[in-house]
Amino acid sequence: MGAAIAIQASAVTPGICGIAVESAFATFRGIANDRIAQMAREGLWFPETVGALPREEALLYVRIRYREDLDRASPLRAIRQSQVPTLLICGTADANIPMRHSQELYRAGRSHSELWIVEGADHTGAVAVNPAEFERRVVGWFDTHTGVNR
Repeated sequence: MGAAIAIQASAVTPGICGIAVESAFATFRGIANDRIAQMAREGLWFPETVGALPREEALLYVRIRYREDLDRASPLRAIRQSQVPTLLICGTADANIPMRHSQELYRAGRSHSELWIVEGADHTGAVAVNPAEFERRVVGWFDTHTGVNR
């Protein structure tokens, strides 16, 4: 959730010079579909067909019971609106939030984003795969986008 929140905050918070996020989802509905597919041990066809009604009922329940529209949880919409430089990090072995979410975010924010795909990294595991490269890229990103020199 932290990566998604940071992207959404970048669209509405003045003064943010840059963000680096790992394993972000693109839309709540998209990650809900992933969770349904994972629980059913089926592909994405399942939540888009058989699982669509229970998903929509759950979203409606939240809207009525808690007065929250989870479709508003959209880093994808936010990255389109934002001009904050965004480093998107994802791993090829992330079974929690598939890297296609980061790829979709990158396409939407290509003008101000960079995508780093880390071979073999699991969910938020880029630093474990290559700590030195992780530090170089993340610190370098902020050095470049905040004017801080180390």
